[in-house]
Amino acid sequence: MTKQRRSHESRTGRNDSSRRSSDRKEQFSAQSELNRLKKKITSLKEEISLMPEKEERIRDFFERNAKPVFEKETALKYKFLVYLDESYESGEMSVGEKDILLDLFAEESQGVEDFVTTAEQRKHLLELKYKYDELALGMSREELEQEAVEDTMSLFVNRFGMKPNKAMKTAQTEDELLVAIADNIEAQAQKAVAAATGEKPKRAGRKVKDAEPLQLSRRTLIEQLLMVKTMEEMQRVYSNLMDELYKGKEKDETSIAQKVERLKQLAVAGARRDLAEMMILQIGWIEEAAQEAPEEEKELAAYNEKLRFLLTYLNEELDIIKEAPLSGVEVPYNQLRNFAWKDLPIQMNMLFTRHKKDMKGIEEYVSAVSSMSGLKSFLQRYKQSRGDSFLGADDWDWE
Repeated sequence: MTKQRRSHESRTGRNDSSRRSSDRKEQFSAQSELNRLKKKITSLKEEISLMPEKEERIRDFFERNAKPVFEKETALKYKFLVYLDESYESGEMSVGEKDILLDLFAEESQGVEDFVTTAEQRKHLLELKYKYDELALGMSREELEQEAVEDTMSLFVNRFGMKPNKAMKTAQTEDELLVAIADNIEAQAQKAVAAATGEKPKRAGRKVKDAEPLQLSRRTLIEQLLMVKTMEEMQRVYSNLMDELYKGKEKDETSIAQKVERLKQLAVAGARRDLAEMMILQIGWIEEAAQEAPEEEKELAAYNEKLRFLLTYLNEELDIIKEAPLSGVEVPYNQLRNFAWKDLPIQMNMLFTRHKKDMKGIEEYVSAVSSMSGLKSFLQRYKQSRGDSFLGADDWDWE
């Protein structure tokens, strides 16, 4: 009997020792995971804190290096299209060559009016496009204008979900429609700022009589609406992040008030399109949460899971930002935000080198067709490969 009791006590002692050892391992594992998460938070905080400086560096590089190349490219394309028109009217081309030139003009003129630097050039180019559309399609100027209005309306309504207002519905020309769309976007932006800050929306200023009309383009308005979509996606994700951050504190009045105030801060930064500020706020709150981790191993393991969820949401927001437009910077230079700060200089130079190479190709192409004989020879080759743009795409992607 005594032997059985001693045997039982011996087994119980070993089990207790085993449990204590297991608990220590779990606690060590949970603490190690917390330390790893804190390092990740510190790393993300450093990356996020550099966002404003990184974006400014990209803008500065673009302004000093890439923008002049884009402007040179646009000027060259404009001169090339004018040259095609002069060649068409020269009387030196056969009917067949003129037919091919119609297709070439339509191909190479796509979107160029969005980039020309003067209102005079834009007006001239649009007149040329109408001229060649009339020749190629057999449609009147009024029919082409109406088609342009319908196509633009469809783009903004179907792709971006805009609700047409009265000014958009009554627009008679594409320029009138673009102005109405721009006003609509601005009005919605003012409402968003007012809703976030509690201020009254600013009333639109009166239009000055005989004022020069705004020069708008599909491209610039699409960029604005892409930013609107970015903010909508950000709001969806940061709402989930804030719910996770305050999970289990739904009945604590202090926590409720803090959550409301922090959501307001995010809404204000979002309404002002300050993506960096939104991220800086959130990583700071996550860092605070990591410092408040419990010491009890079972609670710590669950808390680590909470921190992992928070970091997952934050990384999702970073991915959204990396695809967002960067004001004042053309594609693909805005995609430089995808690279770490230390890699930025070499990536900027690599991209610019590629850009200059593409520009050189455009110059060589234009030079080759700058004579009538060169143009005629090229038109025969183009006849076999219609649909290929020889001037290069405006929005080539970073790879």
